[in-house]
Amino acid sequence: PTASRQTIQILPEYNKASIAIVRDSISAVDEQLHHIHIDKNAISNSHGMIIMDMKRLQQIRMLQFNLSSKEDANDSAKVMLFLSSEPVEMEHERKRQAQPRFGYPWRNDMNIIPIKLVENSPEGYTIISLPAYNPMNGAKVMDLRLSGEMTQHFTVDGRSGDVHVIKPFDFEAMESESHIFDLLLIAGEEPYDTVAILRIEIIDVDDNPPKIAKFGDYNFENLTISENSRPGTVLFEVQISDPDYLYGKTGVFNYALSGKGAANFQVKKVNDTVAVIVSPAADLDREKIEEMVILLKVTDSGGNSDSIVAMITIMDVNDNVPIFLHNEYKVEAVENWPEAMVLTYVHAEDKDKGLNADIRYSLSPRNNQYFEIDSISGLIRAKKALIGLARAHSYDFSVIASDQGMPPLSATAAVSIHVLESTSLSHTGDNKGIHIVSPSVHFTLQLDENIPANDRVYVVQAKIGGFNELFGREIKYSIMPVDNVTDAGWFTIDTISGDLFTLQELDHELQPAITVSLS
Repeated sequence: PTASRQTIQILPEYNKASIAIVRDSISAVDEQLHHIHIDKNAISNSHGMIIMDMKRLQQIRMLQFNLSSKEDANDSAKVMLFLSSEPVEMEHERKRQAQPRFGYPWRNDMNIIPIKLVENSPEGYTIISLPAYNPMNGAKVMDLRLSGEMTQHFTVDGRSGDVHVIKPFDFEAMESESHIFDLLLIAGEEPYDTVAILRIEIIDVDDNPPKIAKFGDYNFENLTISENSRPGTVLFEVQISDPDYLYGKTGVFNYALSGKGAANFQVKKVNDTVAVIVSPAADLDREKIEEMVILLKVTDSGGNSDSIVAMITIMDVNDNVPIFLHNEYKVEAVENWPEAMVLTYVHAEDKDKGLNADIRYSLSPRNNQYFEIDSISGLIRAKKALIGLARAHSYDFSVIASDQGMPPLSATAAVSIHVLESTSLSHTGDNKGIHIVSPSVHFTLQLDENIPANDRVYVVQAKIGGFNELFGREIKYSIMPVDNVTDAGWFTIDTISGDLFTLQELDHELQPAITVSLS
């Protein structure tokens, strides 16, 4: 200092407020930046000015004290004076003291501010409001700027200190190491600027649907499973993925099965896959339902979903025994009937499918020296001519119906054939001694449906007397329905030739069986 006294105007001349120096607040720093004691009378105030005795303050480089209003003790201000003979050094110290500061939550000793930013936050979204000010006079610092690798996603408003998003983030499109990064908010000019480190973490939201991927060689358009499969049997497996559940985040999915037959199955996680398995309450009976269509729907915690359809065919298992239409078949035959004459017809049905329902017929050993059966059609014929086989009691044996499953299942029915003696020739004009030799008693004629009307389907043959006797008597043929409601109107017979004709087109769905009596 070159003058013994220096004055500084604190209040403008028109301000007549009365102020005083708070003597206990006076502190000073010397050239070695040590706090030292000074004569309290080295500074004074008068008429809004501070008066300094520079001889007493010769070694002082910084002087600090408080001013207060004499009218209101709560109205006060802090004054810092820098004393130097070097203007450049003095300006440097002034700028250093005026280095900007940020508002809360920034702190000088902790300038890292953590921020969580949800992905896809829209353009204009404010991540933080952090204005800067000059600590010397409280003036707002407008010179704000951003720095860092992700600067292109943000902008800052120097007037408000608001940091806005201008380019939204997509969590799934970012590298995992970029999900957390630092954005620098800088206030002021170098080298007197201040930095606030905004440590931003991009938070994933569940905005992507899960994806179902086929696993293994399953053909979802034609899945097969055996009927009566045990609980836990795997129908198919799939893998579930979700872009939102990468980078260690655990996915929570909800699984739902729907559709025809869905109650027979349940979902189970197996290692890294999801399996649809047979449920404990399943009723996989092909005879009840042969085909199913189920839908597996997977929903994530955000309500997004994916689904897959499976078409299922229940494979037959040989679990049904053949069933005869009748438990017992009683037949009458005449001893003069020739070899291979059809005596009767048996039929059994099997609810299974394929080989499991393919029935073969056979006879029990008893009495099978006289009779034989067609293993496929079930027609029972005379193994040889019945001459000499007439007797009072019948020939009894069993018919066995066996399917071709593995292992095969079988059922039996009783057959009783009573062979009658041939009658003697009757007198002229008497129809006794006339025998229908074709068809046999209880004969079943198998015809295809859709045979048109007026089509000859069979020839009835009758003989008079023994097979080796021919007489000139004329034979007349007739046909009668057994049931006038269901059996009438389907067939007619030529009374002379015995030719059997259809009266209308045959329709299995309308009438599967027709019974008539021939004479």
